[in-house]
Amino acid sequence: MYSALGAVFLSLISTVALADQTDIDDAPMPVLSDSSFENPEDELKVKTQANVPSCADSDLLEKVQDEIKTFQNKQPTTSSLEKRRKALIRANIKGFESVDATNFAPETDYNVANALIMLKINDKIKAEDITLCRQTGQGNLYLIMYPFQDKIKTHIINLDVMDNTNQGLSFIYP
Repeated sequence: MYSALGAVFLSLISTVALADQTDIDDAPMPVLSDSSFENPEDELKVKTQANVPSCADSDLLEKVQDEIKTFQNKQPTTSSLEKRRKALIRANIKGFESVDATNFAPETDYNVANALIMLKINDKIKAEDITLCRQTGQGNLYLIMYPFQDKIKTHIINLDVMDNTNQGLSFIYP
C-alpha cells in the first residue's frame, strides 16, 4: 500500500515540476470517467434503472386511464348500475399526488399497505425505490411504481378485487 502511495506522490511531484517548465494551457489534462472500474467485470454488474415518473405526469395519467378502460372492457357488465359505476371511476380520475411510501400507515388503506409489504418481502423491493401515488379528488385509487428491469412497473390498487399477490392490476410503463 505504501509503495502505491509513494508512486502516486512521485507522479504528482514530477507533474508539478513539469508544469513549472511548460505552459499550463498546453499541458493535456487527464480525463477521469465516472464509470471507472478496477475490474471490467464490475462494470458489467452495473444495472441501469429507468426513472420513475412523478405522480402528476400527464403521460402516466393517460396510461392509467387506458389500462383501467381496457381492464373494465374485459369485465362483463350486466346492469346499468355497474356500467355507470365503471364510467364514474374513469371520469373521477383527474390526477395523482405523491404519498410517502416509507411512512405509509396501514390504517390509511389496508389494501395499499398489504401490497407494499408483499412487494418488499416477496419481490425484495427497497422502500426507497417505491413511489406511491394517491388519486386526487374523489376516489381511492393508488399507484405503486418501482423500477423493473429497464422500465417502470405500476400497480393500480383498489380498482378490482386483489389477486393472490395483493398487487391488483399492473402494467409496465412507458
